[in-house]
Amino acid sequence: NAPPPLSAASSRRAGGGCAARSSNVSGCHAGSNHGRERPDTSGSGAIAAVPARQAASTPGRGRRREPVGGVNTLLNVKLSETENGKHVSILDLPGNVLIIPQATLGGRVKGRNMQYHSNSGKEEGLELYSQFVTLCEKELAANSKCAEAGVVVEHGTYGNRQVLQLDTNGPYTHLIEF
Repeated sequence: NAPPPLSAASSRRAGGGCAARSSNVSGCHAGSNHGRERPDTSGSGAIAAVPARQAASTPGRGRRREPVGGVNTLLNVKLSETENGKHVSILDLPGNVLIIPQATLGGRVKGRNMQYHSNSGKEEGLELYSQFVTLCEKELAANSKCAEAGVVVEHGTYGNRQVLQLDTNGPYTHLIEF
């Protein structure tokens, strides 16, 4: 009784926040499949667009960030709607997750231009993005409902231009900062 999953061609950041969309998704593609055949997996789940923003300095703790809080929020917040209209988490649905590195979410308007000075460096961004993806995969695998349904985490490639095409059942996007 597997859920209808998201469709994405994958490859492999976090910190700062993400724009999460919970919806029925079809025809969704992010990144490159690197020559691997990917199954058509259209259906319910969440899309997380994750920026690579610099951490604020914390006294005594420096600038180190862990993406654990963001992963817990993404997977446990009740954004997904069941057939009977009840809102549940991705873990309770169960649903798949598509993670897309999205540096432009870290931009700020200055005058009539966008600036990205608050984005982290490429190495830190890649490390955090990889941690975010790995934590999502571990949390979904550890959840018996998700494991039984065969849900997956698909993700774009950090540092590459992402091409995303999707059809959704409506605009339902939230900014989750962590």
